Amino acid sequence: MNEVSRIERNTVFSVLEWFSSFTFGYLFWFVLAVLLTPEELGSFSAMYRSALAVVGLLFSGLFSALPKIIPEDEKNAGSVIFWTSLVVLGVNLVLLPVLLVLGVPGAEAVWILSLGTSFLYLTNAALYSLQMMKRLVISNAVTSVLKLVLASVMVIAGFRVFGPVAGFSVPALLVSAAKYRWLPLKFGKFEFRKLWNYSVVSLAGSAGGILLNQVPVIFLAAFLSGSSAGLFTVALVVAGTLKILPNAFIGGAAPILPKLWTEGRKKTAGKIILIGSKFSALISIPFAAVLSAFSGTALSVFPKYSGAAPVLSVLAPSVLALTLFSMLLRSMYQIGLFRWFSVLSLGAGGVNAVLTAALIGPFGPVGAAMSLGASSAVFLLLSVAVLDRRIPGLKRELGRIFAISTPFLSIAFSAPAVIPALAVYLWLVSKLGIVTEEERRIVKERSRAARFLSRILKTLKHL
Repeated sequence: MNEVSRIERNTVFSVLEWFSSFTFGYLFWFVLAVLLTPEELGSFSAMYRSALAVVGLLFSGLFSALPKIIPEDEKNAGSVIFWTSLVVLGVNLVLLPVLLVLGVPGAEAVWILSLGTSFLYLTNAALYSLQMMKRLVISNAVTSVLKLVLASVMVIAGFRVFGPVAGFSVPALLVSAAKYRWLPLKFGKFEFRKLWNYSVVSLAGSAGGILLNQVPVIFLAAFLSGSSAGLFTVALVVAGTLKILPNAFIGGAAPILPKLWTEGRKKTAGKIILIGSKFSALISIPFAAVLSAFSGTALSVFPKYSGAAPVLSVLAPSVLALTLFSMLLRSMYQIGLFRWFSVLSLGAGGVNAVLTAALIGPFGPVGAAMSLGASSAVFLLLSVAVLDRRIPGLKRELGRIFAISTPFLSIAFSAPAVIPALAVYLWLVSKLGIVTEEERRIVKERSRAARFLSRILKTLKHL
């Protein structure tokens, strides 16, 4: 199977996996939003985000290193997975006393969530690294269904905030244990130094990711109220729809990029990153504008959270900037730009943490959305500048997209303006030749959705 076919196959399964996780994840949070009060939802969200922060600091370096190491040394995959699992188990055994000593709010719940999350992420990373995408999709779908059912039953039974804690952790642990039947475990030697080096680099990115993704909810719950964290959480769930296309692209391409780059086929790897970035930005930008303009409508299914509409209006373009930035960051990591990956990750996360602390006081959850957007946008531009030195044309092509989208986004925040603005945006994309004939042909051959989009752009070109 050649690289293009493998990327296509991986992308299909990546889309299925993300769609399954998003659909059931959305239902999970939807049910919680219906059954819990904003205060209760905010409390659970803060504990869940704290668990993600703990797992990120302790383990995500290891998990992020697996898709880099295993494809480069597949014969030792069993040893890598065995020792990584042993490390995760050992650290979890001593984690609860540490959380209690540190006085972490809800330490027991945070530990339970951390335990389930760490093994879920570990087994997912192992399956992904071995390109067992079909099994990854099936296992995550089963986990999501069990999580939704168990959490709902326990909340209705009166367990309230502890309901989703157990509802998330128990299925994650059970399915993770079952996934080990598919993994090639082997007690043997492997190059610890390589795993350590990649893990340290990944840890820097993980710390930045924690400061970007987890800190806003944690800060809102700690310094304002659980209800503020609840409003931000609901808006974040809805805005998460913007991640579909970029996550699908990088999910399909990530296992292939390191091999292409190390084999000297840098032009091919660069073209994959360029085309994926362009199409992700082109499609996601108008979606963000529509979601922002119709934030009240998007949240109408959550009557108790109508106050989150102003948050979603700002958060939609913020999540767009964060998603594109994260996609380019992951591309940097896959092609070996470790120093820039670490610097930009930590820089964006640090700036976001400082801005969040400064803005949530006067602006509440809207301030958290503003800080996320500002930090992500600035470091997105920096990441484009860094990658342009390795992928010629990236800055020029994405710069053209950003140039025509900035005025579009600025007038599309109101519902009456968004539809004509969308028409002008698509017309400019077509008239300015943002997508070349070669790019359109490549994507058209590989995607029915892209063929449909290509027909639209071709029609607009003749208007």
